[in-house]
Amino acid sequence: MTLATQSSRLRSRVEAALAAVLDRDAVPSPPAPELDPAAWYEGLTGRSLDPWQRAVLTSSGQRLLLVCGRQSGKTEVVAARAAHGALRRGRRVGILSPTYRQSLIVYRRVRRLLVLAGAGMARDTAGLLELPHGGAVLAFPGDDPDRAVRGETLQDLIVDEAGIVRDDVITAAAPTLATVADHTEVHLGTPKGQRGTFWKEWSAGEGWERHTARSDQCPRISAQYLERMRVRLGPLYRQEFLCEFLAAPGGVLDPERLDELFGGAAGASWPGAGEVAEGAQAW
Repeated sequence: MTLATQSSRLRSRVEAALAAVLDRDAVPSPPAPELDPAAWYEGLTGRSLDPWQRAVLTSSGQRLLLVCGRQSGKTEVVAARAAHGALRRGRRVGILSPTYRQSLIVYRRVRRLLVLAGAGMARDTAGLLELPHGGAVLAFPGDDPDRAVRGETLQDLIVDEAGIVRDDVITAAAPTLATVADHTEVHLGTPKGQRGTFWKEWSAGEGWERHTARSDQCPRISAQYLERMRVRLGPLYRQEFLCEFLAAPGGVLDPERLDELFGGAAGASWPGAGEVAEGAQAW
């Protein structure tokens, strides 16, 4: 074997070894995005989305408000958005709820979908999941704003049960999206009275894409169950299951309560009586 041949073979081995090292250390590219996240979810789970869920999952809107009745499927649809975004688009998704335990409920739904999709996990701990190509899902404690989201940078933010997340926590979370031009923000929940950021944004906020899902429109909830809840809850049923923001339901200033006290005259004279829920729905 000539010296030139030995030199050539040695050079080839060095180049091959270098290429292997570079390939090992390289960050994998995210898979090509699915054009239809709804088809991705339905193909993955074998479940059919409700029409409103499909609209939310395929929306290109940057800011979404979801006002939903109990057990209408709101948690599943935002989990699907988060899983698809992290896996197929390499997005960094934050989940913020009133408490850490509630954030973990959404987080576990997202993780379940990622495992079902066969996603590899570069890091998988309680409340933090990172994918090899950079996608990530993080769960934050909404009951501790100093430990929640300050200092974090996100591409997508989900605020679950936004009606009972403290206003100062929502305010602290907003800057996490500041440096990401194509960020998305989804606030969802069941109405919790005419108060707080969730109510204010739903009733008068600008720049939001609004979706609503009443429990009586959900095919998985029986009419018999809803009737039991209507009898048990009284006026509060409209808030919990029909997506109406009530003014202190059952309280002294509740228009319906005033109607009962004054024989129906209060409803006609009370400013805005009967208009709030209709206005909230007319988006």
